[in-house]
Formats: sequence, C-alpha cells, structure tokens
Amino acid sequence: MRILSYIVFSLTFIFSTNSLKSQNKKQASELLNHIELNIFSTQLQYDLTLDIVKKDKVIKHYKMKTYKKGKKLRIEFVEPPVEEGRRMLNDGENFWMYLPRSSKLIRLPANQSFMGSNASNRDIMRISYIDDYLIDSVYFQKKESDTLVIELKANNLAISYNKLALYVERNQKIPLKQEFFSLSGKLLKEMVFSDFKKVGSFLFPQKVTIIDYLNKETTTILWFDNIVRDGTFTDSFFTIGSLKQ
Repeated sequence: MRILSYIVFSLTFIFSTNSLKSQNKKQASELLNHIELNIFSTQLQYDLTLDIVKKDKVIKHYKMKTYKKGKKLRIEFVEPPVEEGRRMLNDGENFWMYLPRSSKLIRLPANQSFMGSNASNRDIMRISYIDDYLIDSVYFQKKESDTLVIELKANNLAISYNKLALYVERNQKIPLKQEFFSLSGKLLKEMVFSDFKKVGSFLFPQKVTIIDYLNKETTTILWFDNIVRDGTFTDSFFTIGSLKQ
C-alpha cells in the first residue's frame, strides 16, 4: 500500500511540475512576443546617443537618428560633425554602411563592433527573440519574485550568441537585463535596461548599459530620446539605394 501511495504521489508531483513548466513557457512566450512587438520589431523613430565610457570618462560620443519598420532599421549620424552623413542600414537580411565622403557602400559583418563600442552591429541593428531563438527554460529569479528568467537557445549556428538569458518583470512586461553566452556557456556580455518611459501603452527603456566581459576597460551606454511610434516610412526608405540619396 505504501509503495502504491508513493507511486501515486510521484506521478502527481511529476505531472504538476510538468504542468507548471508548461505554464511558465507559455507565459514566457507571451512576454517575448509582447516585448518584441513593442520594442524590437515595431515601427519607431527615435534619437539615439551612444557613449563609450572609460574610467568614468566619455571617450567617444555619437548622436544618431534611428528609424525602424518591422525587422528593418536605418541609422543616420548627426554628431560628431566628422560623422555627419554616415548612414547604416539593416535591410532585413544584411547590414550596410554608407560613407558620404567617399560615396562608398560597405557590407558590415554582424559580429563587428558598432563604432568601436561594446555592442556589435547585430546588438544595435537587429534583435529578434522570436526569429533567432527557442525557449530553453523558464524560472523565477528567486522565490516569490516577479522577475522571470527566460533562457533562450539559438536556433542556428549563424546567430552571434548561442544562448541568452532575458530577465523580465512579468507584471509590467518589461525587460530588465539580458545576458549573452558563448557556445561553451561562458558569459560574454550583459545588457541592462533602465529609465523606462511610457510610449503609447508600453514602457520603453531610455537607457541601455552594455558591459563586455571580454573588454572590461570600457562600458557602452545607449540613450533613447524623442521616441515616436511612426508608421509612415515607405519600404524604399530601407533600401541600399536610399542610403545614397
């Protein structure tokens, strides 16, 4: 009788645990879709400032105008004056840069550093949880916490980071932190989201701090301002030909 009770208890525990895991994965999937739709893959226009900081001093400073439509993104440099007119593009498939002084159009590697910062071109110009990753596991950061940790695994070897850990405040549906891991499981980089501002019905991070554990001498800070939901951009605005105009 005791053995039978133990078996029943064990099966009940297993089914309950699997059910909870399934619920957590469903919730994680909904959160990812919400975040991607409202931050990473929506139609937006905003001012982007990038500061590279070393020993509490800004050593490089850039100001840009950024335009997004779905998975496509275009960046136009405003400051410093020497960079004015430089343009970058994610046309949905590849990354490009236009240099006005030489009228050259260059295809950019995804993993290359973005303007010497701790971010890669892919970090700035393309983030897609839904297209590039699968949910591997989901758990709460600590007991009775509202922070859900969603571990994501790359769905193909072409993705820059094999594994991501996204920390999400599930009630407000906002990302708090993202950790990037190598194929061996080594922590490569950390991205911290802060200074949230309401844009429409969603909270948007106005500050993103990037720490590269392979290059600890510098930290990169991204500032987002004048965020506007704008659906007026034409498809031709996100083409290679438009960069030269």
